Amino acid sequence: MKIPFDTTEIREQIILMNNLKEVDDKFTFYYDETNNIRKFYLKDDSFNSTSGLNFVVGGVLHEDDSSTSDIEKLKGLVQLQQTAKEIKLKHIAKGNFSDCLKSEKLKYFFKWLLESDLYVHYTSLNILYFSIVDLIDSVLMNYEKYRELGRWFIDLMKNDFYRVAKQEEDLLIKLFYKFEYPNIKKERALEFIEHLISLVTPYEKVKELHLGITSFRQLLQQSLKTGELPFIMDEEDFILLKDFSTLYMSPIYMFKNSEHIFDREDGIEEEINKYEIINNGKVIDSFRFVDSTKEQLIQISDVIIGVFGKFTTYINTNSLVDLDESISMMNTLQSENLKLLHQIIDKSDKKNKAFLHAIESIEGQEKYGFISRIFEQ
Repeated sequence: MKIPFDTTEIREQIILMNNLKEVDDKFTFYYDETNNIRKFYLKDDSFNSTSGLNFVVGGVLHEDDSSTSDIEKLKGLVQLQQTAKEIKLKHIAKGNFSDCLKSEKLKYFFKWLLESDLYVHYTSLNILYFSIVDLIDSVLMNYEKYRELGRWFIDLMKNDFYRVAKQEEDLLIKLFYKFEYPNIKKERALEFIEHLISLVTPYEKVKELHLGITSFRQLLQQSLKTGELPFIMDEEDFILLKDFSTLYMSPIYMFKNSEHIFDREDGIEEEINKYEIINNGKVIDSFRFVDSTKEQLIQISDVIIGVFGKFTTYINTNSLVDLDESISMMNTLQSENLKLLHQIIDKSDKKNKAFLHAIESIEGQEKYGFISRIFEQ
């Protein structure tokens, strides 16, 4: 017996909040993923994975039922060996993001994709950011007028706490592990809040963090009166992110009239199949999981999502100053490839803003914007 999952209300809210258009149109989406760490959890002195990763699921899509893209031409351009069973990023570029941009084959791939009838789509999740924002939401519940703060101000607090979390990762891990985050026990909640106040208070003196961190500290002190942290209690000890199945389901119901073709991922397929996805009383079943060797546009998705995953790590692990310096030192080929990647993303964004979705801090969004502006001048 499948679990009913009625998406009607959440879909309408997302459309309204983000002013999305044409989500009822028919497209065919193809998916692969990168940085799939399965789950994100605490060990006694570390996370199970580096915190600088974004999980990214997405790929390419086209309108209606068929694409005119010439994949055989692409194989020739990138000189794919005849023995290769499928096109993968490793056949086109290797190394970190900057290294990948040095690939001539990647330039041919980007140009082919840009000129094709394909668009890109993705959901990109900053793993560390997503794992800690429930803490902000929890303390907000202890403030009666939290709705008056506005979305931007709440996002600012989340962003500034995320920046502190990156600076104090070792201390934060010890604190989280000591209190079995995200499952803070009622009898230990006050002690946890007091420790957290001690951790963030010194950052009130940092000019660019003052407003967000001071506000967060004040909310924490408010929470000392109640001892309630609703979103980080009654959860599972040490498991910050159980799985990524919701990120696969979201585009299925957002583009409910479209076809969704996923690379086979047994754990995810099993998880999604537990649910009956419903919208306005109708079951959405226009999705399937296939072997990537049998679907070439999933292979194209592997390449573009693999590159984008490396791009998010590049963004996460460099400051704005570092990014500026890094980009200024790129050779001609690297600069051309970065510009082509921007054009590919821009092409899709102009077609439909709902194709691109990032669960990211304000800081991360500003870095994306910084790179975009370089190529819009």
